[in-house]
Amino acid sequence: MAKEYFVELAGKSRLLRYTRQERVEIEARFNCDLRTFVYELAFPMKEKDGKQVPTLGGRLEAQEALIFYGLRHAGPKITEEVVSRWMQETVEKVGPDGKGGNLYVSLSQAIVGLLASGLLGWNPPLAKDDDEDDEGKAQAGEGPAKVEPIKRTG
Repeated sequence: MAKEYFVELAGKSRLLRYTRQERVEIEARFNCDLRTFVYELAFPMKEKDGKQVPTLGGRLEAQEALIFYGLRHAGPKITEEVVSRWMQETVEKVGPDGKGGNLYVSLSQAIVGLLASGLLGWNPPLAKDDDEDDEGKAQAGEGPAKVEPIKRTG
């Protein structure tokens, strides 16, 4: 059974689902292929220690769209305006450490969900245990799969 991927947004864990239709619409809207959308618009690549690494310094519109297209399967009440509001609520939420929230984990979860969907034409290993037996793994209906956030650079 395939893993389900979730995004933590506005205090809730929300199921992500990316299909071929989302790819078609993203490519038409942003006038580029999905790889360019991900690695140039939403998460531009930057050289660090001789390697290309994704950053979170991309266009906010692209980052919001990435999350919206993954969540819209939940029904017509999920609009880009609603997703934008949830993202703002996430940023404004003050944690136990007294600091404001951030979107790094949410955006990391969305990109992992998109990559795991196979829409880019390949399914990278997303965690050390992805190729192991199903025992103890987050499977469909068992909650969020383990997702490591993208490391912030620059």
